[in-house]
Amino acid sequence: MKRVEISLLGPARVCLDGEPIRFRTDSTCALLAYLALHAGLPCRREALAGLLWPEQPEPAAFHNLRQTLLNLRHALGDPEDDSFSTTRHTVQLNLSDNCWADVCAFQAAAAEALAASKAGSAQHAETYESAQRLAAAVALYQGDLLSGFSYPSASFEEWLVVERERLSLQTLEVLCQLAAYHERRAEYELTLRYARRQLELEVWQEKAHRQAMRALALSGERDAALAQYETCRQILAQELGIEPEHETTALRDRIREGAELLSPSATLPHDLRQRPGLPTQLTPFVGREAELALIAERLRDPHCRLLTLVGPGGIGKTRLALQAAAEQQEAFADGVFYVPLGLLTSIDGMVPTISQALGLSPLGAVACTIAPWVKVSNYLRTRNVLLILDGFEHLLMGTDRVTEILRAAPGVKVLITSRAELNLQGEHLLSMRGMGCPPPPRPLHDREREQGVGGSDPVAGYSAVELFLSAARRARPGYEPTPQELQQVAHICRQVQGVPLAILLAASWIKALTPAEIADHLSRAEGLDLDFLAADWRDVPPEQRSVRTVLDRSWSLLSERQRAVLAALAVFRGPFTPAAALEVAGTPLRELLALVGCSMLARSPAGRTAGPRFELHDLLRQYAAEKLASWPDGGAAVRERHCAYYAAAMQGWGDELIGPHALATMAEMEAEVGNWTSAWDWALEHGQAHRLRTAFDSVWRFYKWHIRYREGEMLLRRTVDRLRPSVGRSREARMLVAYALGIQGHLSGAQGRSDLHQQLA
Repeated sequence: MKRVEISLLGPARVCLDGEPIRFRTDSTCALLAYLALHAGLPCRREALAGLLWPEQPEPAAFHNLRQTLLNLRHALGDPEDDSFSTTRHTVQLNLSDNCWADVCAFQAAAAEALAASKAGSAQHAETYESAQRLAAAVALYQGDLLSGFSYPSASFEEWLVVERERLSLQTLEVLCQLAAYHERRAEYELTLRYARRQLELEVWQEKAHRQAMRALALSGERDAALAQYETCRQILAQELGIEPEHETTALRDRIREGAELLSPSATLPHDLRQRPGLPTQLTPFVGREAELALIAERLRDPHCRLLTLVGPGGIGKTRLALQAAAEQQEAFADGVFYVPLGLLTSIDGMVPTISQALGLSPLGAVACTIAPWVKVSNYLRTRNVLLILDGFEHLLMGTDRVTEILRAAPGVKVLITSRAELNLQGEHLLSMRGMGCPPPPRPLHDREREQGVGGSDPVAGYSAVELFLSAARRARPGYEPTPQELQQVAHICRQVQGVPLAILLAASWIKALTPAEIADHLSRAEGLDLDFLAADWRDVPPEQRSVRTVLDRSWSLLSERQRAVLAALAVFRGPFTPAAALEVAGTPLRELLALVGCSMLARSPAGRTAGPRFELHDLLRQYAAEKLASWPDGGAAVRERHCAYYAAAMQGWGDELIGPHALATMAEMEAEVGNWTSAWDWALEHGQAHRLRTAFDSVWRFYKWHIRYREGEMLLRRTVDRLRPSVGRSREARMLVAYALGIQGHLSGAQGRSDLHQQLA
C-alpha cells in the first residue's frame, strides 16, 4: 500500500511514496488542509462546502465538494483507499502508518508541553526522551500553515488566519520549554538557539529575550547579553510602546554588575502583583464565604475564561471581586490587574483604561503611533493574567473587545462586575444577592405570649449583622450592643434585605442614634425611607454615598419600556408569578427575564409551590413605587388590576381549600400573602366590598391553619374600621362586616365580637 506524507507547516507539500504530487486545483489543497487539521473527526459536508465555496448556491457548492473530494482521492492513490471515511453527510481523513501529516504530529507533541504548562509544572521537559519529542515537533514547524498559499474564499482565509495564529502560539510555548530545559542542563548553545527561534516568530517575546540574555551571559558573553537587552528595549518601544518588564531590567542589572545568575527555577520571579494591580482595601472583608469558594472553583476551571459577577448596585460586586482576586493571585503567573470602568462615559475610553491599568503608557512620539488596542492585545497574548473589569453595565456595546482579548490571549481570564449580563456564549454567571440575615422572630402563639416566652433566635454569626457591627465599631470604637440592640440590628439588616451598601449607610448613623432609632427612621408608612440611607463619606465616589443615587444610576440604564414595566411591577408585595405579571402589568415572560438580566428583578428561591416566581428587592420596589406614583393616574389603573387579579385568586383558593389540593393551595397562599393582603387593603380603601365577600372563607382558613390569629384579627379589624361608614348605604358592606364579625368570633372569642359590635353601633 502506498504511503502518503502531508506537509502543511510551511509551503504545502504532499508526497506519494516519496514522490511529490501536484493538485490540479487550489480547492483540492484547501480541502486536504482542513481535513488534515481535523484528522480522525467527521467534518460535515455543508460546513466544507460553505468554507470553500461560500458565494455559490448550495447545490453547486455540494457538486464542487464531491468533485474535489474525488480528485483528492485520485491524487493520493486508490480512490477507494481507507484513508477517507465518507457518508452522505460527513467526510473524515484517517491517519495511519500509511497516511501521515506533519501538522497532526506537531500538535500531538505540542499538546504535551501545553498540558504540562497549564498543570503548573515548572520543569515539564525533565527527561531526555521528552525533550527529544518536543525538539522533533519543533523541527516539523517549517513556517506558517500553508505558507504562501491563498484561496479565493473569505471563510477559508479567515479560518486559515486563526489556525496559523494558534499553531504559532503552540510553537512558541514548545520552544520556550525547550530553551528552559537546555538551560537547566547548562547547554547554553541550544538554549540560545531555541530562544532566537522564538524571536524569529515574535520579536517582542520578552521571555525569549531573557532566555537569550542568560544563555549569553552564562557562556561568558556579557557584552552580547547586554546588547540583547538593548535590542529588546528598542523593539518593545517601537512595536508595543512599552518598557521592558521588571524581571528583564533586573536581569540586565545583575549581568552588568557581574552578579551570579541563578537557574531559571530560582531566578527572581516577574511578580506583577507588586505593581498596583489591586487597590488596597481600608476595611476588613466580611462574609461571602460561599461566593469566594465558587469564584475560586470557576477560576481554576480551564473552561471558564469569562466570569461575570452580576447583581444590583450596592450588592458588593466590586469588593467580592477584589477579595477573590487577592486570594487567587498565586494562580496567575503574570499578575492580577484591576480596571475600573464605572466613570467612563463611552466605550471609546475602555481600551485606553485597560492599557493604563496594565502599565502600557506611551513612550515618546514613536509609541503614540501605536493604537492602544494593539498594545493591549500584543501585551496579553502570551501572558497568564487575571483581568478584573469593574462596572461594565454601561459598556455592553464593548463586549466585542472582551471576546477579542479572550481569543487573542489564551492565558488570560476575565472577571467582570456588572449590573447586567453580557450575554456572551462563553460567559459564566454568578448572580449575587444580599448577605445572610437572621430570620424574623418566630411568631408566638397566644399562650406563649401570655407566659412571656421569647421567640427570638440568636443573631450572631450572620454576615449581614457582622458587617453592620464592623462598620458601627469604626464609627463608635468599643461599641458592644446589648442583646436587645442586636435584635434591632438584625431587624435593620432584614429591612434592607442584606444589601451591603445599605447596611453600611445605616450603620453610619450609630454615632447619633441607637439601632432601634435607626430602624424607626428607616421605616415609614409606605415603605423604606431611601433618603435616610446616605452618608458624607469623602473617600467614596458621590454616586456610592446613598442608596438613591445608586438606584438612579440603575434606572438610567433602562429603556423607557423597561422603566414603565418596573414601575408597574412595584404594585407587587413579595414574589409573583409570570401569569400575574402579564395580567397586572402587561409584562410577558421575556421582559421579566430581561429585567433579571439587568439585576432589576430576581428569581425568587424555589419554595413549595410550582412554577417560577419573581420579586423586586424592597429598596428597588420602594424606588419603583415612587416612579409609579408620578404617573398621571398615580398608578391607579395598575393597582386596580392587581386588586382584581388577587381578589379572583382568593376566591379560587377558597374552592381548593376543601379538596385534595388543600396543602398545595395553602402553600400558594403563603407565597402570595403579601400580594393578597395588599389587594385586600386596596379594595377596602376604594369601597370595593363586593370583591372581598367571596374571599373570606380562604382568608379565615389560612390564618386558622397557620395559627396566625393576631394577624387575622388585625386584618378583620381593618375591614370593619374601613367599612363602618358604608354599612348604612351598601348591602355588600353590611354583608362583609357580618362575615368579619362571624370569623372574629372564632379568632377572638365572645369579647372580640362584643368589641366589634360596639364599633358598628
